[in-house]
Amino acid sequence: PDPLAKMTGGTVAGDAYLTHDELCSLSFDHKYKSNGCSFLDTLCMRDFWTWLVEFLPLKHDQRAPFHWTAPNTLTLTGLFCMVIPAGLIMVQEPILSPIVPWYLYLAQGVGLFLYQTADSLDGKQARRTGSSSPFGELFDHGCDAFSTFVQYGGFVCMLRGGLTPLSFAAYMAAQNSFAAAHIQSYYRGELFFRVL
Repeated sequence: PDPLAKMTGGTVAGDAYLTHDELCSLSFDHKYKSNGCSFLDTLCMRDFWTWLVEFLPLKHDQRAPFHWTAPNTLTLTGLFCMVIPAGLIMVQEPILSPIVPWYLYLAQGVGLFLYQTADSLDGKQARRTGSSSPFGELFDHGCDAFSTFVQYGGFVCMLRGGLTPLSFAAYMAAQNSFAAAHIQSYYRGELFFRVL
């Protein structure tokens, strides 16, 4: 029996969610492509990430202190590095307006740098190990969407924005720009980044 038959069996008003051909296309024809990079990527970060990924192990070796590094492990580690400091800021001040200790802001900045580094390394590691997959891209972009939401909470608190319509608008602008970039990638066939 066809393993995809179960997935195409659901109905909404008598129509299947996805046809068999659409599901096969999603599963096997997808290849992640991106174009463009930011000013800092071009200036120094791309070279730093390319140098750093060479230190990640490629093969499973029982004698090595670290074995093969799965790309999704890098994604999740980076997410924790970013979400924990931003979450601590929001827990410290749930109304997002009073001043929090300076070291939490420093931790948020370091966490954001580590998150961006891990987010870049996961794709490079996936290509090095030949383990790129649509699930890996979905997991990566899902973590990006979640981190965008949490990170902006920390930024609103840093700016002492409080629980105001303007703070909500900042949240929505961040999430909408993220969603718009991915909708654009669906129609263009690649994720496009601007210089700034």
